[in-house]
Amino acid sequence: MMDSMSVRQIVDAVQDMDLGTQRKVLDFARGLVKPKGMTGAELMRLAVELNFDSQSLDEMQQAIAEAFERIDDLPEINLDGE
Repeated sequence: MMDSMSVRQIVDAVQDMDLGTQRKVLDFARGLVKPKGMTGAELMRLAVELNFDSQSLDEMQQAIAEAFERIDDLPEINLDGE
């Protein structure tokens, strides 16, 4: 565990940064403690937010099918956000 002097040094350094840089430091720090990857729900929200067109969704489904050789058992998911 980090001693209080080290934590104080980090806090002091971050306080001297502009807000945008502070956010980047916070995102980086959170990334160090969070497991890599995303939950299915996070992935679905991201897919909807990115608003993929139908052709792109079809291409993704095909790539998944080829990679895993079976996609038939998966529930149908509407990535169009409708």
